[in-house]
Amino acid sequence: MTTNYQLAISPWCIFKRISSGYQMCIARLRTRAEAEKYLECLKQLMPNAHLEIVFSTEDLKRENSTNVG
Repeated sequence: MTTNYQLAISPWCIFKRISSGYQMCIARLRTRAEAEKYLECLKQLMPNAHLEIVFSTEDLKRENSTNVG
């Protein structure tokens, strides 16, 4: 189970596009360098997959809004 703390310290995500309008988070990483290295490995394993690195701030915003008040 992923906690808010784990989401906050791992803002870099690798997403795989499944179909038009749908995507799946494959990995969450702490640094962009880690994400880029992991992406290289994934591209070798899944050469036809549509993969991208994203910096996710939505989880941080959600965590901060639940801690207010």
